Amino acid sequence: MCHHECATIPRPIDASMSPLLRFQSDARYIIVIEKDGIFQRLFEDNIHKILPCVLVCGRGYPDLATRALLKGLSEQLRLPVVGVVDYNVHGMEIILTYKLGSVRMGTETFRYTVDVKWLALRDDHIQQLGIPAAAFQAFSPRDHQKGAALLRHPYVAGDHAYRTELERMIERGKKLELQALYHFG
Repeated sequence: MCHHECATIPRPIDASMSPLLRFQSDARYIIVIEKDGIFQRLFEDNIHKILPCVLVCGRGYPDLATRALLKGLSEQLRLPVVGVVDYNVHGMEIILTYKLGSVRMGTETFRYTVDVKWLALRDDHIQQLGIPAAAFQAFSPRDHQKGAALLRHPYVAGDHAYRTELERMIERGKKLELQALYHFG
């Protein structure tokens, strides 16, 4: 039942439902999206028909239900999971929450992690797309604090790609929301 309904209408699913669901799909990717507006836009543009994928929206920092659903999807479908988040320190932290879990959950957190690849937005996209300076916002003092804290995170400190991405973001001192890409169509 969910197979047909979920293909045509976005549906909320809570954490208690995730272990009960069985998934079938001819998708080739799972795309987890930070922002509901971007999720709706991609859904309305039928991206799932153009690129065989399952779209999941975390609506910012992912709750347990979203992480449980994503874990179930990735395990049952055995598909790569990619993340699309804002170009800011919060976007990186969201990707790390999917990848590593939440500190608040302690040892239980690993039950809900997935090997998500950070697809977008990244520094090389910013350079390649030629996004106008007016689309960026300056880092706030809180962004600088969070960026410094993330640089000390063991995963970021030990992963060259994440560390370099964060260093460039902090050096730029600017952030960019996904919605800024709307003018590209």
